[in-house]
Amino acid sequence: MTPARKRAVLIAMVLGFGAVRLPLERSMDLERRAAGLRQDDAGLSLRQQASESALIGVLGGLRSLVASFWDLWARDAWLKTNWGEVEKDYRFIQWLQPRVFYYWDVGQWMMATNAANSFAYDTTKPPGIAELLGQAYVEKGRSMIVDGLKHLPHDWRMHQAMALLLENRYAGGQKDHWQISEAWRKASECPGALGYCQRQRAYHLCLVPGREHEAYTLLRELHAAGKENRVPTLTAWIRHFEHTLAIPSPERLFPPADPAHAPPKPRQPIP
Repeated sequence: MTPARKRAVLIAMVLGFGAVRLPLERSMDLERRAAGLRQDDAGLSLRQQASESALIGVLGGLRSLVASFWDLWARDAWLKTNWGEVEKDYRFIQWLQPRVFYYWDVGQWMMATNAANSFAYDTTKPPGIAELLGQAYVEKGRSMIVDGLKHLPHDWRMHQAMALLLENRYAGGQKDHWQISEAWRKASECPGALGYCQRQRAYHLCLVPGREHEAYTLLRELHAAGKENRVPTLTAWIRHFEHTLAIPSPERLFPPADPAHAPPKPRQPIP
């Protein structure tokens, strides 16, 4: 759907909603006045009062409805790989509903995953240009998460979205395991966070040079916290650090059968 048609539909929705809601609000207002429950607003004309009621209706009652329709229109732009339009659509939706996690998450996914991958497989552009465009959209997705965190700082899913983006959308030397670990830490400290957030924090901390003792301490704490944390990856990291940090045998959780044999280093972090 073109931007002009979107605006036309939005205006029609606003007018239709206002036409239904404003007389009802006016009738209720008159009843409250008659019952002595509300005083007349000094200095305000009837037209001004009606304008304020209409504005409240537009900004309050319609935001959720408009955001839902705009989300559908954004999917149409997505199918056409019109990434600039997709970005504008989700920025508008996020402005309408800044405290709805879904719109921040879908918006960043559209940018950092769908758009970035689209350029990665675009054979019509020179490889260097396609790579730069793809990385630019990864940054657009990251920017959406940063903005979402300003509105939802205590939603663990927002911090998880940041951790996953940092882990999956950056390669090689660009991947900062300390930042990823911190994002998982912030997620784990939010209400309702799932247990794997702490484990993911620990796994990435294991990959930060100079943080080995800190990582080992955290792994031990998680192991002691409950059997739900005693998964193979966590156990493997504990065994690895007990060997590489030369933890005395009596202090180890897993004394080796053969002290000369080093346990294999765990692979990439998994739950």
